[in-house]
Amino acid sequence: MPEAKTFITTDTVVFTIKDKSLCTVLIKRKNEPFKWKRALPGGFLEHNETAEQCAARELAEETHIKDIYLEQLGAFSDIWRDPRWHTMSIWFLWLIDYENLETLPDSDAEEVALLPYKAIWKLAFDHNKILLFAYQRLAQKLSHTDIAKYLLPDEFTLSQMQQVYETVLGEKIDVRNFRKWISGLNLIQETGTKLTGMRFRPAKLYRFKKQELQFIS
Repeated sequence: MPEAKTFITTDTVVFTIKDKSLCTVLIKRKNEPFKWKRALPGGFLEHNETAEQCAARELAEETHIKDIYLEQLGAFSDIWRDPRWHTMSIWFLWLIDYENLETLPDSDAEEVALLPYKAIWKLAFDHNKILLFAYQRLAQKLSHTDIAKYLLPDEFTLSQMQQVYETVLGEKIDVRNFRKWISGLNLIQETGTKLTGMRFRPAKLYRFKKQELQFIS
């Protein structure tokens, strides 16, 4: 690592929904400081890469997670956030449908765990602060973007879509009001197929019209 007065790292908050619970991917650190403490996946920026490339590389090295929605959301630069030296962290929000999630510890992490967001406490460094900011940003973006698409499979029912909103926001939503709101946004379309094999009658399947993030009013 080159000598510097200030080092730059990236940290990533990975959110997914499992068993109707918003969950986060955490690693267990192998080395000091905070050895054996849980932390967000991340690491030092190398001289020949962008912050986005660093975040993707560290996440793949520590968890094997690749090719999911990534968005840079901010930076933390408190002087004593790292007890070794002054370190600025650029942090990212990652979202993935649970069915596509595979977390396997690699050489940089002792253990990878998927834990409910509300049950997480006392992470290494200032990662609790980063995690809170990421959650607040996700909840905020639900109201003015279609970011929920990244927590859903490619084809989904309206009930599954509503479940994403209720899980992230932590509150029940009136079914008719939700469906009226979604219909008015013109973001999704019917696939022409239905979800079968459930206790209830088959439900229509939908998909988003566009893959890239859309802003809504």
